[in-house]
Amino acid sequence: MHIQSIHELRINQTVASDALLSKLCDKDASLASLQEKLQVTQTSLLSQVKADFSAKELEWTGQVTELKAKVDVLTNEIHIQTLAHAESEDKIHQLEADVDRWRHEADQNQVELASLRLKKRQIKRTLETKLDEVHATTTHAQDKWNHQ
Repeated sequence: MHIQSIHELRINQTVASDALLSKLCDKDASLASLQEKLQVTQTSLLSQVKADFSAKELEWTGQVTELKAKVDVLTNEIHIQTLAHAESEDKIHQLEADVDRWRHEADQNQVELASLRLKKRQIKRTLETKLDEVHATTTHAQDKWNHQ
């Protein structure tokens, strides 16, 4: 019986080993299936990420191009405004120079006007003196005439 027990024990061990081996094969097949699904999912995700990134890259490239164009437009506008500002400053300086010149001319005119007024007063006094002399001479001559 002892050999028979050993034999049965070996048969049981073989059956148990076969069952365990079958379970391990099933697990291995399940793991292989999961690994294959994982590989398919990974490939799909990578493809989707690459497609999304390519779309975003195109969108970003378009945005960068638009922004560069806007920067160019703004840079051109700034250049135009800078030139206009410089031209305005030149005009302001010219107008300031004109105002200074006109003030100087006005000051000169005031000096000339004062000089002319002085000459006018002098001429008026001279004429008044001459008129007084003529009047005195005429009065004196008339008095002489009347006495004769």
